[in-house]
Amino acid sequence: MLGALRASDDAAHDAPRLLSSVSIDKAEAPYYEDVGGVRLYYGVPGLAGGHLKTEQSYFDRFWEYRQGQDTERFYMVLSRGQ
Repeated sequence: MLGALRASDDAAHDAPRLLSSVSIDKAEAPYYEDVGGVRLYYGVPGLAGGHLKTEQSYFDRFWEYRQGQDTERFYMVLSRGQ
């Protein structure tokens, strides 16, 4: 769904797009995969991903409680389309 809303690289494309996937320096986020034109990063987002500090959400704590140490985290960094 997000891939359909992403900004187009085609200048002739008339329809305005809502978002663009942001590339993070490989040193900051070495593991990622492009899915439908949107970059999906593996791990915990840091400063380059828009987070000033590492914080654990309610969902993170709940997941850790339910699943033990076998947890994986993925995130996206998106910007408004032009």
